[in-house]
Amino acid sequence: MVERQCLELAADLTSQTAALPAVATCSWCESAAVALCVARSRCIAIVRFVDRQTGAPLGSPWPEVGVSSRPENRPLTEALRGAAGQGSGDASGANDDASWNSLERDEDCMVTAITLEPNDKAQDPALSLLSCIGGRSALLASAMIDPNRGVRLRIVIAESAASDDAPFTDDDAEALRAAMRKVSHTARLAFASTPGVMTEPLNSREVEVLESLANGRTIRQIASQMHRSTHTIHDYLKSMHRKVGVGCRAELIARAAGRCEPRSKAETRLPASQIA
Repeated sequence: MVERQCLELAADLTSQTAALPAVATCSWCESAAVALCVARSRCIAIVRFVDRQTGAPLGSPWPEVGVSSRPENRPLTEALRGAAGQGSGDASGANDDASWNSLERDEDCMVTAITLEPNDKAQDPALSLLSCIGGRSALLASAMIDPNRGVRLRIVIAESAASDDAPFTDDDAEALRAAMRKVSHTARLAFASTPGVMTEPLNSREVEVLESLANGRTIRQIASQMHRSTHTIHDYLKSMHRKVGVGCRAELIARAAGRCEPRSKAETRLPASQIA
């Protein structure tokens, strides 16, 4: 029975995270957190990119910390977003949180299940706050996204205090590990495609246009849907082509879906006449 539940959870997590874009967006972490909340009927998910040395979340142009709760609890998610955005490193640049230290000893994608005690004094503000609100257990996942810039993707999926489910176990961690292979690969395509250079993320309007294009809508239909002119939608497209480094809509959609590799830096320097 446990093995079956593990397989079902792995399938659910993989299915929900499959739609994450393979291009940088300002809401990437938020989208990932929403997808990962499927882990439990009552849970909280936190997703963020952090500095490998300090554990501190990265500022602009990296996406903001993503937080989602199931069922939705807006005050709680805002409190957690603020705590998670504070970072966990001290002034010396050392990360004192034993949970993350033991998890991030190498470059691989690692996942573990931990028990949260009310009196825990975790250096990580997010884990500390989760402990204070009564969460009993959590899954921690970490993956190296960009070794050149020392960037890791950190994920926390914590059981809600009101949950009647059993605490997270090693089987649950194994289920998340299966989904993390795809999540970390997508994150690398989105944010580490050009070593040493951070891709400017798509803003919320551009993400809306991209999603509509992927769903088969025409420029005219998108303009009507967004109450904008077709000229404005074309401007959004030109901006997306520049940020992602593609030359046409078909390539943009394929890149977002992870169906083609990013171009080299030289290949992205296209004349305006080639941008369709």
